[in-house]
Amino acid sequence: MASAHSPRLQPISPFSNPLHHGNHQPDPQVQQRLKHLEKEYANPDSEPIPVIQADPVWSLDEVVGGGAAKLLEQSGQLGIHIVGDTGFNSYPIRKDATVEFGKVNPTFQREEQNVITAMAKDCDVNDIRIGPAFFCHLGDVIYFDNTRPGYASQFYEPFSLYPRKILAIPGNHDCEVMLGHQKHALDAFVENFCQKTPGVPPAARYVSPLREMLAQPGVYWRLDAPFIQIIGLCSNVGETAGALRGGNAGNDQYKWLQKTLDEVAADQKKGGNNRRALVVALHHPPYSNGNHHGSQKMNDDLDAAFKQAGVWPDAVLAAHDHSYQRFTRTVNGAEIPYIVAGGGGRYTSQQAKTSSSNVPLPGVEPVSSGDGNGYLLLTARPGRVSIEYRPVDNFAQNDKDAVLIDLSTRTLRRP
Repeated sequence: MASAHSPRLQPISPFSNPLHHGNHQPDPQVQQRLKHLEKEYANPDSEPIPVIQADPVWSLDEVVGGGAAKLLEQSGQLGIHIVGDTGFNSYPIRKDATVEFGKVNPTFQREEQNVITAMAKDCDVNDIRIGPAFFCHLGDVIYFDNTRPGYASQFYEPFSLYPRKILAIPGNHDCEVMLGHQKHALDAFVENFCQKTPGVPPAARYVSPLREMLAQPGVYWRLDAPFIQIIGLCSNVGETAGALRGGNAGNDQYKWLQKTLDEVAADQKKGGNNRRALVVALHHPPYSNGNHHGSQKMNDDLDAAFKQAGVWPDAVLAAHDHSYQRFTRTVNGAEIPYIVAGGGGRYTSQQAKTSSSNVPLPGVEPVSSGDGNGYLLLTARPGRVSIEYRPVDNFAQNDKDAVLIDLSTRTLRRP
């Protein structure tokens, strides 16, 4: 809840649908207006992506501080919270053909808070070596109302008691312009995550305690840390599928991806048997059996970049579908987990239903799934990475799951 000293952002009204009351029949003129609005507000498949830095590479020191980074390296392990699709606003185009930003879905609000509360309990506020060192958000940080009050209510307020730093990659709802209530793609995301220097963004000043945010080098980036390298990508605005290049998205990100994979390949060759793990994170899933299904074109673009550099990731993490799914993909004898972790609070039974997808495919095997909200705890150590899924609700259909990646053999097993 907001601090007693923070200003009132907007009235919180119950989630309701006026067309579901009584025997009300939709007015044809209203329905025609609604179709017009939906067409007017429809997003293109891609939006221009801002380039913050030409080579957006940063280090663990810039996330947790130099002293804490040294402690984590000496401890022999680095823990990271990971999940996407938080936020609790409802679709802004109402059934009476009016537009209303900031309308709250109380179920999503409650479930997001449950996820955050569970993640906070993993952390020792007095010792960064105990529990995860930071939280990596997989996109769709908030929904629809990409304004300062929207960020204050959907992000800073619910995360006010989360004790670690938060970094992120954008989701489609972070990119969108008209439905996102912003003038240009990622305006709000850049203001809150990609500051020139670490500090308290304007939206965070609505909420107490104040949260200092990091200065991410871009909306896509590479994070170099002990035991692991993470490449975070912006998969753009598409509601169905992601895009890394082409169209309005341009080619800057993809050229950078090719360059950074070449650097990772050189780093791995230098490290030999002591190499760091490579994890690729993006919002749209390459593989999914959920409502949105997989993004084949984006997956093909990823594969082309991996093949050109001669390096394949040890894990690929995504969100977008509001559930948990894990696939094992075998490439040149290496077993690679492709994981969907989009249960940050917006799970619904309708969105979790299996639909057409780009699986099964040769070498891709669905392994585990969970229908409900939950998050990942990734732990990187010398020579291995474990990824544990921790459900927070709907336990009858939302089981725990875990996988251990052996970097030397490129095989997977249960930890």
